[in-house]
Amino acid sequence: MIIKIHQSLNTERVFYYNEEKVEKNEALFFAFANANCANPFMYEKAFRLNILTQIEDGNNRAKHKCFHLSINPASSDLDRIEPSSLKAEIDALMCKLGYGQQPYYVYRHQDIKREHYHVVSTRIDVNTRRQIKNSNDRYIIKDFIKELNLKYQLETAQSKKMALNLISSSKSAELKESIQQVFSLLNRSNIVSKQEYLDILKASNLEIYESANGQSVLVKDQEGVTLRHPINMSDFNEKAALEKVQFNKTELNLERQNALKSKTEQTIKGLIKNYRFYTEEELRKAFLKNDLILYKVTKNGNYNIYSPNDKMVVDAQFILKKYSVRLKDFALSNDQFYTIIREYTQDLKGKGQSIVDALIDKDKMNKTERNKKPNISFEKLDLSSSNEFSAIVSSHDEKAKKAIQNAVKAHFEYLFSKMDLEGVTTNTEKRYLTNQSGCWDKINRQFLLELTNYWRREEGRNKLKKQGKSHRFNKRKGRRL
Repeated sequence: MIIKIHQSLNTERVFYYNEEKVEKNEALFFAFANANCANPFMYEKAFRLNILTQIEDGNNRAKHKCFHLSINPASSDLDRIEPSSLKAEIDALMCKLGYGQQPYYVYRHQDIKREHYHVVSTRIDVNTRRQIKNSNDRYIIKDFIKELNLKYQLETAQSKKMALNLISSSKSAELKESIQQVFSLLNRSNIVSKQEYLDILKASNLEIYESANGQSVLVKDQEGVTLRHPINMSDFNEKAALEKVQFNKTELNLERQNALKSKTEQTIKGLIKNYRFYTEEELRKAFLKNDLILYKVTKNGNYNIYSPNDKMVVDAQFILKKYSVRLKDFALSNDQFYTIIREYTQDLKGKGQSIVDALIDKDKMNKTERNKKPNISFEKLDLSSSNEFSAIVSSHDEKAKKAIQNAVKAHFEYLFSKMDLEGVTTNTEKRYLTNQSGCWDKINRQFLLELTNYWRREEGRNKLKKQGKSHRFNKRKGRRL
């Protein structure tokens, strides 16, 4: 990982450089801090710039007012550091550099094939209006990178081995040796057919090409684009054992199979913690991080797992299919998902609506027995007021838009299913309102509280109606209540 501080005089110029990248869809808003508002990315860029320039206006003597930091992780680094962890590490670095109280914005750039990040802030202290010292910055960054490598095991021998031996690419330095080791592993694995062998090769970006001159090996990406010149099969000491019948050389170890199935499920659950929806590429990276290769089975179109360390195909198709509902053609992180709901609920609040009024079709709510959950009908959601939602769906089709809307709706339905009407008391209401937690939890509790209060009011009205009917009945009988 490379972290560099750029000597930039003009904060406005650096700020607009990053903002223009976002407007061209070459960058995304990634994180922010100390902006004195819920989300500065919801507003116009002039609003964000004004937060920085107002501070700088308090110091007329300083010449170098701009703070501009670039973070350039290797692709293998991003396999090991999740987006939420990277945000936390950037915050930690800014604190060490003396910018823990400063407002700053983080942009994720994708204008080149390598993903990298830019941090924009001001060197004028928000409290003292003095220039923040930077004489020790390079030493702080150097120590920080060392800590990061140790914490996430970056640049370790194992990660280099995985990059070298498992997945070939256009940048593979020792390509022939990498392919040779793939053949050696597969030839000693519990592979049961020629097609399964080819499927795993494809997941390793390799394809065997048959011609009149014999077999050759092509390096292709997952889209089928050829990355390197072909290598003749005769150049390898140990060739791909495609025509041999001697498969199943490794005895099927049921105990090891079960352990790998459990590892497969835990890998997916770890991915779900960061993504509401993920693509095949995110899924592949997650498994590679755990020394597993995801491949697609030609026979049925399902996914399966190969463990090169165990030289074993893991029968994990059932587990992968179980979680396939989150496998999409687009990626949506949980941070983006939560932002959509936050913006949606904040818009409702601005209109003076409650979450329940906006979500529940009260006319279609069927009443059930006392203290039992009603059968509810949710209104169709209108997320157009969410900037995050609009930004995401602008580059995707209608199918993606519908998937996100259904996911938001399903979340509120899930919250409702967890509500315990019978157990809601005044103390529960007090706990809902006073429990100190994040904005996301407050939205969840507010929704439950509003829905609970609504249901109580309905129960109270029903009780009065029953009492009224009972009063009329007893009056006819000449009885006094």
